[in-house]
Order: sequence, then C-alpha cells, then structure tokens
Amino acid sequence: MEDNGIIVKIGEAYTPVDEDSVLEKLTNLIEKSEAALSQKSDEIETVRGELDSLKKVLYAKFGSSINLEK
Repeated sequence: MEDNGIIVKIGEAYTPVDEDSVLEKLTNLIEKSEAALSQKSDEIETVRGELDSLKKVLYAKFGSSINLEK
C-alpha cells in the first residue's frame, strides 16, 4: 500500500483508495445521515404533538378514570 492511500473494505474485498476519494465519500455519507436524522427528529416532534393532542381529548372525555402515562 502506498503512503497516500487507504484500504477500504467493499463487500468481502479490500481495495486501496486514495484519501481524497474516501474523504469525499465519508463527507457525502455524513451529510445524508445528518439530513435523515433531522427528518426523523421532525417526524418524532410531529407525532409527539399529535399524541399530546389525543391525550388532551381523552382526558377531557374520561377524566382521571384513565391513565395514559407510562
């Protein structure tokens, strides 16, 4: 292996790849992962808001005779 290359595992094989290509690929993967994480976080907040709204409706209807908390 050359000093300026990195060995990358692709499937079951190891392939030498130059450092710039690896950094570019990693940067791309990090950006995609951060975008997906942000999207999922937004979805979680939306669902939590809906859950809180439904809890209010149910508590208004049934009062303290139900327990919706963990």
